[in-house]
Amino acid sequence: MKYKKNYYFEKNYNPRVSVPNFENYLNKALMLSKKASEELKGIENIKYGNGPLQNLDIFGADKDKEKPIFIFLHGGYWRGLDKSYHTHMAKPFVKKGIMFVNVNYDLCPKVKVTTIEKQVTQAVIWIYKNIHTYGGVKTKIIICGHSAGAHLAALMVSKDWKKYNIKNRFFIASVLLSGIFDTELVLKLEVNNDIRMSIEEAKRLNPLNKHPNKNVKFLLSYGELEPELWKKQTIKYSKLLTNYKIPYSLIELKKQNHFSMINSITTDTDIFLKKIFEFFKE
Repeated sequence: MKYKKNYYFEKNYNPRVSVPNFENYLNKALMLSKKASEELKGIENIKYGNGPLQNLDIFGADKDKEKPIFIFLHGGYWRGLDKSYHTHMAKPFVKKGIMFVNVNYDLCPKVKVTTIEKQVTQAVIWIYKNIHTYGGVKTKIIICGHSAGAHLAALMVSKDWKKYNIKNRFFIASVLLSGIFDTELVLKLEVNNDIRMSIEEAKRLNPLNKHPNKNVKFLLSYGELEPELWKKQTIKYSKLLTNYKIPYSLIELKKQNHFSMINSITTDTDIFLKKIFEFFKE
């Protein structure tokens, strides 16, 4: 089935339409990330699976220390972008003595979102089992994602990890930046020509149909300049957390759109970052 463009849905649910100059923000992020990669000298492109893009970067490794861990999952509607656009986000974490793990995964249309979810699960398992050799504390992990990455992060904190012989209580918090939470909306968008999501897959991978882990605290956000219907997805997810009596904070990032927010929260003076750092102190 070929999906035709409906401007109403595209403007509200496709950030590349709602932010016409989105490439400027991505180019800036890539430039900052290349510079950060040179400065931080992390361990890059560690394989965690057999897929061509199944690799991750570790910044702030120090086997002689015990560091908390911040996992980041990039966005791109499961069909674009790369961890290399987000390396600059690692700088304030490394400065605070927090290990930053930047995860890649294979993309649509070469794979389905179901496969991507399984790959990210593999990444989490790899981190849990191996991060101690880099100085990371496997029971003190925050998982974060932006856009499609937030969708994947939300699924990770809704899993029964006992099925993977892992303790449920290793995620202390989840930071979800402007997430795609209502996956059934994807069925109405032109991007689904690449994503190829079915109704069954959309329902099965919909975070709004899941039960988040009650031991995880949440920090949710969206940009002030984002479409109201896009923001509504995060608000719906916050209501899900309320229904399950799971603590969360919801922060609107002032003067930010879907793409600018990533570049805005890269200094340790940012209020949003300070909130993340507080999770590690609790």
